[in-house]
Amino acid sequence: MNRFLLQRGSIGYIAIWAVALAGIGAVLMYTQPILVPLSLALITSILVLPLVKALIQRKVPSMLAILVGELAALLPVLGFLGLFLTTAGPVSNELPKYQEALVLQGTEALAEVVRQFSPNTVQEDFTEQLMTDLMPSVVTQAVSLAQQSVTEVTVFLGNLFLVFLFSTFILLEARRFREKIEKCFGEGTALMTSLARIEKNVRAYVLAKALMSLLTGLAVWAFLSVMGVDFAFFWGVLAFPLNFIPTVGALVASVPPILLALIDPEMSSLSAMTVLVGLTLINAVIGSYLEPRFVGRSVQLSPLVVFLSMVIWLLLWGPMGMLLAVPIMVSLKIICSHIDGLRAVATLMEP
Repeated sequence: MNRFLLQRGSIGYIAIWAVALAGIGAVLMYTQPILVPLSLALITSILVLPLVKALIQRKVPSMLAILVGELAALLPVLGFLGLFLTTAGPVSNELPKYQEALVLQGTEALAEVVRQFSPNTVQEDFTEQLMTDLMPSVVTQAVSLAQQSVTEVTVFLGNLFLVFLFSTFILLEARRFREKIEKCFGEGTALMTSLARIEKNVRAYVLAKALMSLLTGLAVWAFLSVMGVDFAFFWGVLAFPLNFIPTVGALVASVPPILLALIDPEMSSLSAMTVLVGLTLINAVIGSYLEPRFVGRSVQLSPLVVFLSMVIWLLLWGPMGMLLAVPIMVSLKIICSHIDGLRAVATLMEP
């Protein structure tokens, strides 16, 4: 009986795996306050490790080399967060001014759709429901979410200290980590090969993605400035971190400036459509043409795997999980490729 329950493909076998995955998910959610900063610290360590090694080779004391590496990673992050908070504050204060216009235009658009397909009595009831309940509630929630993002960034600043504390200890340990692994498992082990590939691919992905995100932010800012869209600089700043979220991030970053262009009384319908088409082209050229040539080589993951991983890590760790989804899946794919029983999983994750 026990052998039947554990037989591969049986209901008992599937149930055991389902319970195990549910348990792992529960642990990941419960330990999120520690694992998210630790994951960010690992990525930070991977990024600055070449600089730290180069400084140590030039006879710089190891602790000083680590501090220089940490500063090299910390200063751009602090600079971006300062820039974001400086520009996001005025934007969040001005958003309620656009709330009434969003409600009015959204209601009119939906009412027009209803008028095309429904009787007059249904039109009147639905339009009244839109004006008094649905649209105001939706817009209020959207405005509240946008204003809350400033608070979330402030909370992230508090966790930033933990990230760099973890990364400092990781870099201190990295000096002798290879020696310990070789002492325990011998030279040239599959583990060291996997770790070396993870380090190389994650670094290549993050750096290439950062370059593409910076290019996206600059292009969005320049285009919206030319078109005269309000808060053009902020939308460019916002596009930079959101572009780290594959596919979805660029779309989310494009929605607010498009809405502002649509409700701005000083912009014609043609100008609003130009904003829509222009942002679509920017995201299409960078996302579909440039990124696959720079980011795709280092990731080598199926688009379906990327999408599913974003959904799963969003449920487990929230928005930060979406940012970490691709580096985590790249690491898992490399590990699976060096384990005999899991090589099929690595193959299924390939594009």
